[in-house]
Amino acid sequence: STQSTGSSGINAEYGYVLNKLAAKCNHNRACIVEASAKFFETDPCPDTPKTLNVYYKCKSHATAADKALIAFIVILLLCLVGGLALWVVYAYRNPTTPSGLFLIKYGRFWKGSIYKEDTGESGI
Repeated sequence: STQSTGSSGINAEYGYVLNKLAAKCNHNRACIVEASAKFFETDPCPDTPKTLNVYYKCKSHATAADKALIAFIVILLLCLVGGLALWVVYAYRNPTTPSGLFLIKYGRFWKGSIYKEDTGESGI
């Protein structure tokens, strides 16, 4: 597509310029381009001084497979955390089950709450 560059009526083929820049610069961390007819193989504005301003931003092109893998990992982590939370609730509410006994023996986060160690003293 052709776009006007200002009141002087000079037109430049931006699509062509963009394609040339993309061919040289895509997938590179840095890119040096000389604004010359030699690089662009054409001079739409002969005998006119040239300037070239390029603002380039790298985009992430995550594929559908990448997105599916990320979604799978997130769902898996949520299921693991949810399952662990449900197990803790079950073990806490059923202290005589193997899960509850395990939690009493190794669960340090409620030490000193409802489960007191039996010291053998009656407290009377």
